[in-house]
Amino acid sequence: MLTQTILRSPAETFGYSTNYLGNLLTKETGHSFKEILLMRRLNIACNLLQTTDYSIEEISSLVGYENHSSLFRLFKQQLGIKPQEYRDRIRYPVHLSDKKEFLPNPYFK
Repeated sequence: MLTQTILRSPAETFGYSTNYLGNLLTKETGHSFKEILLMRRLNIACNLLQTTDYSIEEISSLVGYENHSSLFRLFKQQLGIKPQEYRDRIRYPVHLSDKKEFLPNPYFK
């Protein structure tokens, strides 16, 4: 499992098992390691979409996905839109009084 692999190094550094470290993160943050990783990837991808002209494929790779369809899936699940639509909205925002077009922050559901 990918999350176990990613947790292995910090767990070894602190002398914990990967399961213990994962459970500790969940207890302290209220989010699983997988959720934290997805939120971080989404945050970085949003920043890159807003501040660069990198392609969606390049951004997918930079945030740790081998296949760019994973980034599309993450955006659809968390924001309900595609990455390119996010980029278009963030660069050319609609009037803020138009609530249906306002893009919500995915971390405050």
